[in-house]
Amino acid sequence: MMNYNIKPSPIVQEYTTLGDGERLYDDVEFYGTTKIVEAKYVRSITFPGNALVEALPVPRSLQEIVLACQKENLAFDYNTVVQEPTSRKLQHIIALRSLHYVLPMQQQLENGFYMALTNSYAHRAFLESRAGSSPITVQDTEHSINRSLLGDPADGAFGGFSLIGKSSCGKSSALRDLLRDYPQVIIHRHEDHTTSVQLVYIVVNCFLNSNFRALLRAIGKAIDVALGNHFPFYEVKLTTKPHDNLGFSLISLRTIIEKLGIGMIILDEFQSLQLDAKTENSMNSLLFVGNETKCVFSVVGTRYSNTRLFKSFGDSLKSHRRLGNEIAADNYCDNKKFVYDLINWLFRYQLFSPRVTPDDALREAMYQCSKESLIS
Repeated sequence: MMNYNIKPSPIVQEYTTLGDGERLYDDVEFYGTTKIVEAKYVRSITFPGNALVEALPVPRSLQEIVLACQKENLAFDYNTVVQEPTSRKLQHIIALRSLHYVLPMQQQLENGFYMALTNSYAHRAFLESRAGSSPITVQDTEHSINRSLLGDPADGAFGGFSLIGKSSCGKSSALRDLLRDYPQVIIHRHEDHTTSVQLVYIVVNCFLNSNFRALLRAIGKAIDVALGNHFPFYEVKLTTKPHDNLGFSLISLRTIIEKLGIGMIILDEFQSLQLDAKTENSMNSLLFVGNETKCVFSVVGTRYSNTRLFKSFGDSLKSHRRLGNEIAADNYCDNKKFVYDLINWLFRYQLFSPRVTPDDALREAMYQCSKESLIS
């Protein structure tokens, strides 16, 4: 006898109408505060009625990205600053860290992120258990939940994105700017007065020379952080007996993904992962869990990680399909006009006396010295 209801209690959706320039969750600041929100919905043209898709913010236009992310120091006045004592000038140098210039990869990253999440949630459905509830832990409090978000294993694999580029080219900054616009955990209310959790994404840092066991621990920790758990509930769940066995760990991870509705797992600094033969097999097993659950995996790293990733998995077509198309984060480094414009922008905040106006020779010298990484 089946223990699942094929048609679970539907989500209560009250649609929001957005005006020009308005976005979902504009009233919530996602930087430095909680990223757990009550769901809001905007009707989807492609997947109408799919609450998990309709609760996601749509990608921003390039103009919206620039308005939201480009940071300038409007109070900086050269004629005043150049006359200040050295101690004050040092503070202005430190303040240069707060400047931010939007890079060309940003819009491609936003579009890729949204498309991957949409594919993930469009091919999954809630099933309710007749056998009783099971616990999840949010903000160190145990809650009972009787539904899981299941994908069809027979359906195709969906990829996330591969954000690949040279070290210090701005990958982490671009990812940060993207995620500041997104809730991480969305709470949905159902008609039977129960709730379900949609954990939109987690970012997992791969430590230098870390193995697959350390990666699983980092995934558990990232889930705990997203859910506001101070006690490492999911970290412990994925790494202690009997889940210290790889097979048990992956089964447990699959269950967690389905209970929490995890949409995307982003592996940052992927080049740090120790990809020996054993770890490669484990990574393939991890990607298979993604295929089963329709949770998508994305990677952020250097060209070295890209080479290791697709060579080690053997079947590069399968790897590309499961990890999505590559976004070349460092393409702008070879765009001389873009780098020249960036140098001109930076020189607005100079402390030289007399004032220096960058000419072609100076711009070319800086370009040649810094094109391997972002000028900062």
